[in-house]
Amino acid sequence: MLKKSISNPAILVLKICKWNPIMRHISIYFMVYFLFLSCGGTNSSIPPSEIGSLSRGSIIYSHDLSDAITDFLPSVVEVICMMDYDVEHYVYQIEDGQYIIDATSPTGFRLEPGAGILKDKKNFRAFGGGLIVGWSDREYLILTSRHIVTQEDTVTHYVKENGDDTPIIRTQAFLRRLRFAIRGQQHSYLREARVVADDSRADLALVAVLKRDKVGEAYKGSVIKSFENVWGSLAVIAGYPSEILQIAMGLTSAAPYPGNFSLDVNGTFGYSGGPVFTFDEQKGLSFAGVGRSIPGKHVFHVAPDSTLQFATKLLPSDIYHLQIEEIPVFGAARMYAVDIRFILRFLSDAMLELRKSGFELTEPFEKILSD
Repeated sequence: MLKKSISNPAILVLKICKWNPIMRHISIYFMVYFLFLSCGGTNSSIPPSEIGSLSRGSIIYSHDLSDAITDFLPSVVEVICMMDYDVEHYVYQIEDGQYIIDATSPTGFRLEPGAGILKDKKNFRAFGGGLIVGWSDREYLILTSRHIVTQEDTVTHYVKENGDDTPIIRTQAFLRRLRFAIRGQQHSYLREARVVADDSRADLALVAVLKRDKVGEAYKGSVIKSFENVWGSLAVIAGYPSEILQIAMGLTSAAPYPGNFSLDVNGTFGYSGGPVFTFDEQKGLSFAGVGRSIPGKHVFHVAPDSTLQFATKLLPSDIYHLQIEEIPVFGAARMYAVDIRFILRFLSDAMLELRKSGFELTEPFEKILSD
């Protein structure tokens, strides 16, 4: 029996340990927990709903944040572009180490007789995120990135040692077929879509999909009017890396491109077109941007085509089955997004055509554009 009260819980633990050795191990956990309390882990002076408060009074890592994310997710969809290309590879005649100019050749240089053009077919798929921002009687309207849904013929040239292009064409890919699709979260199948409007400067596009396909819900949450202070806002981006819905969170900062800001998240393919939301002290999460690009570069490497099996020894004859491939190498954890000013300008410019097609935007967008 203690003869006097002990006000310090840590001293009480030490005294108990002397009386009961079994309690010594338990005391360690007790003291760690006590220190956690005293450092504000669950400090009674801080309401539980405000623990982790950062970024101008906004709440992070809390039920409030989780609920806010859950609220906008039904409005996020996957935007897909499927491309079919006819590809031509060119094999040239070379004399004394020089390519021979030939005005009759489709490339401007003499090709090998009978085997100068090797034809192939390629299928590609571009994908990213999108936000349902409006509707008509028949269709939903989805905001996304233009580079996902705008594709064209491509040409690759041989390059010099310093990296400059030569006039000699290596391959040409002719776009044969282009299809657009939307995938919602409730269904795994694709729904055919069409491009309604696009802006190459802002890298934005509007895509429409039939309402009956029930791909999601129109976004009716908060939208910011401007992004004056780009430094240090806490933001969330939603997208489809590996075609799986994901979210990432980071701080915003300036970008080297007009009308853009950056996020310190591990960006990857699939976040393009995805909506970006920033935290506001009063409104919580507010739509503020669209994911655009990831800083990085492209690296070329030699790779076998599909006729060569993995882990087989290469023979001299196999050189004809090797090809140069290009792969992206991403920079540091950073990605860029189009800010709300460019988005509102794009929507305003497209409004006349949208009205002609019977589209209207959701209430928060209509209200800002009418002010």
